Amino acid sequence: MQASVQAYPRAGETPIPPLLDVMILYEDFGTGLRAKRSLDLLPDHLRANAKLTTKLWRTQLLADPLLSEQAAREGAAADVIIISLHGQGTLPAEVQAWLGCWLRHKQRRPYALGVLLDSGEVNHGSENPVVSYMQQLAATARVDLFYGFSEAPMTALDPAMEEINRRAHQSSTLLEDMLKRTEPHRWWGINE
Repeated sequence: MQASVQAYPRAGETPIPPLLDVMILYEDFGTGLRAKRSLDLLPDHLRANAKLTTKLWRTQLLADPLLSEQAAREGAAADVIIISLHGQGTLPAEVQAWLGCWLRHKQRRPYALGVLLDSGEVNHGSENPVVSYMQQLAATARVDLFYGFSEAPMTALDPAMEEINRRAHQSSTLLEDMLKRTEPHRWWGINE
């Protein structure tokens, strides 16, 4: 999709810079970073005074109906939606449900959908189940679709984030066990 935005102001008015709203749905830190890096290439193709806004949504949050609805409304207001996943297997159920909700909110105007998957999925190309699903959705929605394959970047933070997630899970499990063992009334008040 090649798009250019031109604002033609009235005589004596300052030109209005174009605005491009982008929504990124990402699976984890690495896939989110991959999507952000792809956006870093856009300013080279936009006019110097163009503005780019970005909204980020982790796909796990879409399992909550209220958050999914909010994300669908934000997606309907976006110009570009990028979904960055590892891409092994089918499209996650919460993303499929979100896309259905987005279709109900989407307006009759141009949109672009992007799918970024791990480089290991390049051998499947358009036969990849995620890409195939998105091609059908794009045809139904009458929107432009682009997809690509690259490795989700590993950063020095990835091992640290994995350790933080592991410890957080252990801590919450330990806290739940402690609360189950205590008498329900024992810790209710300061003076008791």
